[in-house]
Amino acid sequence: MTRIYANVKGLGQAYHRSGIIDKPSVFDDFVRGFGESKLLFDFVDVGAGKDCIDGKIVGQFNLFIDNSHCHQILLGISHEDSYAQLLERIQSDRSKCSNVTLVDAMPWEGDLAISVDTNIFHSQQFPGLFRTAKLPVNITWTTSPAHHFQTVGPSLPPTSPLARISSNVSTSSLSSTTTTRSNRISFASVAAAPSSASENLNASPSLQGSTLSSTYGISSPPPLPTLIKRNRQGQRIDDVDKTIPNQDVQRIKKLKLCNVFYLLGACHNSDCQHDHSKNLSNYEKRVLGIVARMTPCHARTECENPRCIYGHRCPQNDPGRQDCYYRENCHFWGWGHGIDETVVKTTKV
Repeated sequence: MTRIYANVKGLGQAYHRSGIIDKPSVFDDFVRGFGESKLLFDFVDVGAGKDCIDGKIVGQFNLFIDNSHCHQILLGISHEDSYAQLLERIQSDRSKCSNVTLVDAMPWEGDLAISVDTNIFHSQQFPGLFRTAKLPVNITWTTSPAHHFQTVGPSLPPTSPLARISSNVSTSSLSSTTTTRSNRISFASVAAAPSSASENLNASPSLQGSTLSSTYGISSPPPLPTLIKRNRQGQRIDDVDKTIPNQDVQRIKKLKLCNVFYLLGACHNSDCQHDHSKNLSNYEKRVLGIVARMTPCHARTECENPRCIYGHRCPQNDPGRQDCYYRENCHFWGWGHGIDETVVKTTKV
């Protein structure tokens, strides 16, 4: 289930002032469409009260953190002190920490950065889905705001007029081409479409319609598997190239390259802080693939996307052993160790 809490009116006005949408009512359409798209998707308008949002999130967190049927909580939060107190309260309980994944977007600030050891929690990035910088303010329009309209989310239908505008690009780089009111597709219809962002978090941007342009151009990604291998427990088993020396892995890791750009072919995140400028050989892209597997996949061993570049078990996995060198500090702690690597089933996708 996915539940979002926000001051819908205030957030819509903020998006409008920042130039992300051409009028606040567009965000209202998105909120309604989000709720209609999936049975367990809820976008809750909590109003303008100071503590409404964090109070709701803290309440939901406390409800599910002790629920034995809840295996993982993906927590996307701001830098309010109440969240720091929440995480600080459970960080001494390793079993609870292993059930929490922090959505990695903007850098931690305030008490979250000072009093909470975020390294003991799992973290997950969703490139192109969440902002990595605060909203710009006090935009001065030199043309109609509609000319600067940009899409939010990575999975618009390729035939949509909205799909002709790159996701998360700066307003200064957008085309001034406009469409008539009759053929514009609202956020409500986009959110309700089968190709929702929640189903394509690991999808290659290049597969989401040839009309989507890349913020950083196009790279030539290496061949990606079309088969998903699983063991007797149904856990995903990815091939590991053990011929690559560790020194090469560490060298590529230090370059801070954009995994999405080099391995999937395009990066649509204009706020991406990773390098897109280097020309990599095929061998270096293979090494980068190993580096990408060091970041846990949000779907863990159940992932069904053959093109997923993220990790589905600890890179140092030793079958039968329930930890690794990093023990509880490993991002795969609690689920990615001791996995049997014997393949008994393959699924072609």
